[in-house]
Order: sequence, then structure tokens, then C-alpha cells
Amino acid sequence: KSAVNGKNKEYVVQFAVNLGKLLKSSQVLLKRAAGDLDSLKVDQLQNKSQLSRVQDELAVKKSAHLDAVKNTVEEKLSSWSAVVKKNSSSNKISQKEMKKAVKSAINEK
Repeated sequence: KSAVNGKNKEYVVQFAVNLGKLLKSSQVLLKRAAGDLDSLKVDQLQNKSQLSRVQDELAVKKSAHLDAVKNTVEEKLSSWSAVVKKNSSSNKISQKEMKKAVKSAINEK
């Protein structure tokens, strides 16, 4: 019986030693993982902040671009409106002249 108890004690001691080594290596790995996780959190916060800045810049540039397009369209419409007013007031065409022009265009075909 004492030989069996001796083997059991040796087995239990070896198991405890191996378990201690496993726990120590697990602790090292967990500490590294925690450090990596903290680093990833910092990176995520920096990326979120940078994304927010870029979105703000994009909104400002988009607004400025839209304002420029709006101003250009308004200027061109104003110019075209002035041209149409000038030409329509000085070159009024009567209904009779319009009919004659349409008939002439149809006859040319």
C-alpha cells in the first residue's frame, strides 16, 4: 500500500507542478492579450476621432462645393434670362409669321 501511496503522491505533486507552470504561462499570455486589447482600444478611439474629423471636413467641402454650383447656376440662369428677355422683346414674331415659317419648313422636306 505504501508504494501505491508513494506513486499517488508523486503523481499528485507532478500534476500540481505542471498545473502551476500552465497557470503561470496562461497568466503571461493573458497579460499580453490585455495589453494588446488596450492598444486596440486606443487605436479604435484614434480612428474614430480621425473619422469624425474627416466627416466634418467632407461636410464643409461638400457645402462649399454646393454653394459654388448654386451660385454658378444662378449666374447662368440670370444671364440666359437676360438674353431671352432681350431677344424676345425685340424680335416678336406674329402668329402669321410663325405659321408661314412652319409651312415653309414642312415644304422643304
